[in-house]
Amino acid sequence: MDMGLKGVIASAMFPILGAGVGAWRVYAGFKKVRDEDVDIRRIKPRLMILCVFMAMPVFYGLIGALIINGIITETTCNTSLAAGLIIGLTCAAVAIGTGFFGERAIPAVAKQPRLFVGMVLILIFVEALALYALIAGLVTLSGGGQGKGKHLPQLMRTADMSFGYACKDVFSFVLSACGAVFASCMNGAATMEIGVENPRLVMRFMMPVSMAGVYGIYALITAVIPNACSYVLGLCCLTAGIAMGIFTSSDIKTAGAPDAPRNLYTKMLIKALAISSFAFFGLVCALVQASVANAEQGDTGYGSFAPSSVHAPAQLVDQGPFPSEVSPAAIVLLSSCVLVVAAVVALRRRRQAEPLAESLL
Repeated sequence: MDMGLKGVIASAMFPILGAGVGAWRVYAGFKKVRDEDVDIRRIKPRLMILCVFMAMPVFYGLIGALIINGIITETTCNTSLAAGLIIGLTCAAVAIGTGFFGERAIPAVAKQPRLFVGMVLILIFVEALALYALIAGLVTLSGGGQGKGKHLPQLMRTADMSFGYACKDVFSFVLSACGAVFASCMNGAATMEIGVENPRLVMRFMMPVSMAGVYGIYALITAVIPNACSYVLGLCCLTAGIAMGIFTSSDIKTAGAPDAPRNLYTKMLIKALAISSFAFFGLVCALVQASVANAEQGDTGYGSFAPSSVHAPAQLVDQGPFPSEVSPAAIVLLSSCVLVVAAVVALRRRRQAEPLAESLL
């Protein structure tokens, strides 16, 4: 029961802490506008929508906490803990990312009110990740990730995932969501900066923001498919998100300049697709892992919804927090470090050659 209660606390408290950090950054954005003597009295009520978007992750976290609290039993402790951490940590990351994005978006919208619609669209893309987390947490509670979805009433009293599978489930989703939040907020902040001078470009540069949100969909797919949660997917999506946030945000500012060549936009999209292929590689690895694991269990006639009498929990989960895929995960981690270091070095060299405007970095 203690582990299950920790899941309830995580789902309820982490989003509140994240919203506190986000509200602090939004206040810094309003303070910056006030120091610049920009009149925002007409649009200040519209900018308060940022507070609504920061409250949504808290709302999702409280919903998750109430659901988890209602089904905690002696045999669902690890499952409840995994669901609570997925919902709580992801919603906290979304709230923090919303705050940092709002800090950059408020001065831009204050100077150019036409950016308000673009700001709301970017916030919707970011907030969707919190909704994905709630769905993934509910799928985890139902046992969908272990092939037990439609037998919830019987299984929640008799079966629980192992601690190893719970760790893998949490890391797979949370790392993927954090990468998506970082890339979406970095690209969104860069889009707001160039929109002050040229607001018609905002919708055109919305593509990198939506591409980053796909990483959350990858994590949601693996949460639904039995045995598909993977450390490799989490590391790949996190690395791709960091690289896309660093590379693409600087490319947006360069391509959005008034005298920028037209082919820079195409080059930016090609670079973003190349980086996103790294996250897609993680998804492929996770799906291959799931297909192999499900094939070893054999065809029971129930497909993905086998009751515990057919698929024992021990067959569906790893026996420890560090499964046999640690070696591939270590290789991906080293590759991730190389990719992130290359992104930072490239950005520093570009700033030395041609200084860029202030960004989230």
